[in-house]
Amino acid sequence: MIVDGEGFTHGVMLEGDLVVVGAGPAGIVTALEAAGAGIDVILLESGATTFDRRAQALADA
Repeated sequence: MIVDGEGFTHGVMLEGDLVVVGAGPAGIVTALEAAGAGIDVILLESGATTFDRRAQALADA
């Protein structure tokens, strides 16, 4: 499931067994392997579902 965090209200809490920060190749593989092992995973990515120049600028820094 993909959830856009921009719609979250202040103080929202997400619960999972593992948080993987970054959806690059290593982050995606780590999240998939953990989820396949039955671990509840949150994969956190700075980008949006479409190209976003501000988010890309963070990656380029």
